[in-house]
Amino acid sequence: MWRGERETSTIACYSKLDPYVNLLRGGNSAFAAVLGGADWLTVLPHDVLTGTSASSIRYARNIQLVLKEETHIDQVLDPAGGSYFIESLTAELISKAWEKFLAIEENGGYQSFLQSGELSKLYAERQKEMASGKKTLIGTNVYAELIDTNLTDASSVTVSKRLAEPFEHLRARTPEQLPKAVLLNFGALKDYKPRADFVSGFLAVGGIEAQWSPSFDSIDQALSWIKEEQPHYAVICASAAATEEVVTNFLKEDAGDVVLDVAGKYPKELSDQWLANGLNGFMFAGQDKIAKLQDIANITIGGHPVE
Repeated sequence: MWRGERETSTIACYSKLDPYVNLLRGGNSAFAAVLGGADWLTVLPHDVLTGTSASSIRYARNIQLVLKEETHIDQVLDPAGGSYFIESLTAELISKAWEKFLAIEENGGYQSFLQSGELSKLYAERQKEMASGKKTLIGTNVYAELIDTNLTDASSVTVSKRLAEPFEHLRARTPEQLPKAVLLNFGALKDYKPRADFVSGFLAVGGIEAQWSPSFDSIDQALSWIKEEQPHYAVICASAAATEEVVTNFLKEDAGDVVLDVAGKYPKELSDQWLANGLNGFMFAGQDKIAKLQDIANITIGGHPVE
């Protein structure tokens, strides 16, 4: 393997949200760089985007030291040698990369490729995968923590088109600027919990903390609770078997100004019927999280922003 002097960094995948996950990203990148034959590398601190500290710089330095002292990877000429898994993936990467290089050259070279907009198109496709959850950034578009987040841009490193940026923009609003959200849970815990967990995680990506209702046995119980809690936004969570009846009956009642969604994806005819009867929308896996969360964050009550 040719061994050139090259530097590696995962800062394009770094996030200001749950930044300690960046320690894992940096560690994985460093390990991959050594396996790939890098002669030298740089691991950036986990908080490089918002301002480093003496501790974060020490953590970044120790990532390299841990790899050296604990794995002895520096004592082996080719640590990945003989690994079918790594070598097959490397061969596939080389083959596809070479095809891409040839295609770029045949179409006028690097500058022509940039001017064609193809690079922006590839980035848009990757961002779409992030928004739908097909690709994940732990702590950013999945498993988000509802804690105070430092979104200050204090990085001395220039980074363009980070994948986490759209999700960081979602989290820029304060809790006071976001609608009060609740989950309307129907049936036994085992019936609604899978969907309630999903919805809670979905909303957390946008910085929205959802309050769980008690377990309801009837629509009247839910309406009484809504009147007491006065939420701006609610999501119905019930088993797949019970959801159609629950939603259909709920939409027949007057729930006030609350904006109502339902967890799950349903046949078009049924969905259109619910939407025509006042349902706001749906929340389901594979949905564009960024677009949906922006819509929720922009909810207005009676034509006025949430206060």
